[in-house]
Amino acid sequence: MILKQKEKTLFTLRERNFRHVNPSHDRDQLTQSLGQSPEYLNSCETRGSKSSVSFQKHLWRSKKKLFGSQGEGQQICDLLMERVTGIRWYAALRSCFPILTWLPRYNLTWLKMDLIAGLTVGLTAVPQALAYAEVAGLPVQYGLYSAFMGGFIYCIFGTSKDITLGPTAIMSLLCSAYIGGDPVFAVVLTLLCGVIQAGMALLRLGFLLDFISYPVIKGFTCAAAVTIGFGQVKNILGLKEIPQQFFLQVYYTFHKIPEARVGDVILGLCCLFFLVVLMLMKNSLGSSEDDAPLLVRSARRLVWSLATIRNALVVIAATGVAYSVEATGHHFFSLTGKTAKGLPPFKAPPLSETGANGTVITFSDITKDLGGGLAVIPLMGVLESIAIAKAFGSKNNYRIDANQELFAIGLTNIMGSFVSAYPVTGSFGRTAVNSQTGVCSPAGGIVTGVIVLLSLAFLMPLFFYIPKASLAAVIICAVSPMIDFRVPVQLWRVKRLDLLPFLVTFVVSFWEVQYGIVGGVVVSGFMLLYTVARPKVKVSDHGVLLLELDSGLSFPVTEHLSRLVYKHALHASPPRCLVLDCSHVSSIDFTVVHELTELLKQFELNGVSMIFAGLKPSVLKVLLTADLPGFRHTDRVDEALQLLTSGSRVTGAQRRRRSGESQQHKPTALMASRRMETKPVITCLKTLLIVYSFVFWITGAILLAVGLWGKFILGPYISLIAENSTNAPYVLIGTGTTIIVFGLFGCFATCRGSPWMLKLYAMFLSLVFLAELIAGISGFVFRHEIKGTFLRTYNEAVQNYNAQDERSIAVDNVQRSLRCCGVLNYTSWFSSVYYPVSGIPPSCCANISDCTSSDMRNATIAATKVYQQGCYELVTTFIETNMGIIAGVTFGIAFSQLIGMLLACCLSRFITANQYEMV
Repeated sequence: MILKQKEKTLFTLRERNFRHVNPSHDRDQLTQSLGQSPEYLNSCETRGSKSSVSFQKHLWRSKKKLFGSQGEGQQICDLLMERVTGIRWYAALRSCFPILTWLPRYNLTWLKMDLIAGLTVGLTAVPQALAYAEVAGLPVQYGLYSAFMGGFIYCIFGTSKDITLGPTAIMSLLCSAYIGGDPVFAVVLTLLCGVIQAGMALLRLGFLLDFISYPVIKGFTCAAAVTIGFGQVKNILGLKEIPQQFFLQVYYTFHKIPEARVGDVILGLCCLFFLVVLMLMKNSLGSSEDDAPLLVRSARRLVWSLATIRNALVVIAATGVAYSVEATGHHFFSLTGKTAKGLPPFKAPPLSETGANGTVITFSDITKDLGGGLAVIPLMGVLESIAIAKAFGSKNNYRIDANQELFAIGLTNIMGSFVSAYPVTGSFGRTAVNSQTGVCSPAGGIVTGVIVLLSLAFLMPLFFYIPKASLAAVIICAVSPMIDFRVPVQLWRVKRLDLLPFLVTFVVSFWEVQYGIVGGVVVSGFMLLYTVARPKVKVSDHGVLLLELDSGLSFPVTEHLSRLVYKHALHASPPRCLVLDCSHVSSIDFTVVHELTELLKQFELNGVSMIFAGLKPSVLKVLLTADLPGFRHTDRVDEALQLLTSGSRVTGAQRRRRSGESQQHKPTALMASRRMETKPVITCLKTLLIVYSFVFWITGAILLAVGLWGKFILGPYISLIAENSTNAPYVLIGTGTTIIVFGLFGCFATCRGSPWMLKLYAMFLSLVFLAELIAGISGFVFRHEIKGTFLRTYNEAVQNYNAQDERSIAVDNVQRSLRCCGVLNYTSWFSSVYYPVSGIPPSCCANISDCTSSDMRNATIAATKVYQQGCYELVTTFIETNMGIIAGVTFGIAFSQLIGMLLACCLSRFITANQYEMV
């Protein structure tokens, strides 16, 4: 009965939402369905706002009874609220502030469950926040600074009742790669991440997350878990001065095992054992039985509660042990150490920083240093949080709004930057605890936030005694479930090719986690593009040829489709008619239309037909607008097959008989003549392009050799030119390697004779041309800056000369080779730290056998025995004199790529033309 009333009311309201009928009748039916008389609604309308509020409250109470709390009932209630109260903007307001969907029906039962869940999650969040701050390379209090803001913000703007925002292992690992342990960088990163995430939400850019595939996510999380877990082994062993880079971390951890502290090892292993035992006990409980004895149910609840707050129990117990030992004057454990007391001040995020030496680091400098983190961290934070929210929404039967979640996370990070937080996201472990304890609304996050604030206000002095080994044990147990060995097995069983992005992400993430994500996304993108460019085409024979396409036709598929048509229809002997089944084609672009025009012309020349079947209206509209020559289409495939096999078309032989025998052989002879003309041209172009590709390959090998030479041999000399460490050798090595790969690809494409490969080779050459052109212009334009930099760095090397380090040896070699002394002249040495002790270096002597140490310390005598000209003048004169030659060679190499581009494009065009003429 109630179900029929719901359906009837929903149908009536939906119908009248589009057709405005008598409003008074609407109100009568509405009030009757709510159990009230029409006079009640009229009295509410006339008594003013107070009565209207009373009616709204009654409407909310009746809503759950009549319509339920989810799905269609929610839509009905919205329509009711709008019709009765006249608040047309209520739905929009509720979408912006999701708290309005659950706050009006909040009750004491929900409050009790939210208090229990919030308290349980808070006891889990405090120790985890302290531990994750260690992973991020920040003082432990910054973990707590990041753990409370999410509960308050998400309560208002979040759409999931289960999720909890705060620091996580993966986010801490990502942040550590960019902030370098600097709290100011962490706060600025939080602010920028929040701005980016909120901006994405306002622009509805949440779809970008769809391009990160499941294998990439699992590869990253598995690698991150291994990296984070092994990174805590040093704290279990009590080791210090271990590098952050994973491979170096593994090496030095095993190398320094003899230096392990016994106290840290024993305490860390005990904490791990206790955590694992409690976790196994919780997993072995299974589902509760309502008919079990009271004692059994009480014991089950006790074990579940202790296992849930196991992190807090371990940290409290370890802290008590460490405090007792420290009170006796012994130092057996590595402790967290001094932490800031009290709540963090609420202030605007610092947008600059003053270094220890007084150097001011501006906001732009901080942004440059953060670099790729401004793309990786916001996306990964949103991806992790939304994935968790969707998982628990599906489990607990509710839906989330991805863009609203994106906005909630962004606003949390923005507000978190005002309390010195680092970037946060949804935590899977704490969300699972929240759901299992029966949380009823996002208000549970407020309780968690209060627990964290109380810890900051009153417990910070006690955090001094928390052993690092206990926090390491908490982290290792938290990330261990993220290592899922079933994923590669499932990928191998379902689709083996998906193992490629998983393995790329997993392996590269051990080098740099952000590169692992990028690498996996790139590999997944190439796989996606390949499926677009090479869709599956089913070829079958029904008397005439049938090609069935299974996806849209876009420009990458042009070459593939053309090759199949030529192979099976036009190159067949004799040529065959073709039916193109387009029932699965939902889109088409101009490049494909152009190619279809050429194919239809070839079919007409060969006296056969091509018919399109099952075209969608949007695709048919495009093809009709293009006015293709000889375009024919049918609604169904069987109609097209019947049309071609029934003899309704005019055959090619009949057309040739009508046009006469003279016209029959003319096109054939003309095409044969053209084919004979194009073959020598193709052979010539192939030879030239292979020679060019070989020379191109040699150029890459030279650049690679120069880069390696500069890295391992010329390092000290390069340091005399660049103020900071330069990436020039790496650029040369990368450029050389790229050119070698492109050169080999060019040789392969030329020998293969594939038009699309040749076009791709031409594109690669255009990229190399642009890069070399920019490099040449930059070197020519900034040559004066190069001279100024050389003056400063060479003068610094002279002033700090000690005859032993690499830069000093490089200075000696420059002076001997160029027969020069000092910067501007030999007097530059008088102000160096070396001159008061040993005088002018022997490398300045014109005749080394005539120079003694006493002579070099005497300025008058040394002036007659050293080179008079300074090295700076010689070097800059050489640069100015040969700049034209250097620029000419650089631009010559750059513009030589145009020759390769021209050869590749011409060869591709001639090969394509030859394929058409062979028909």
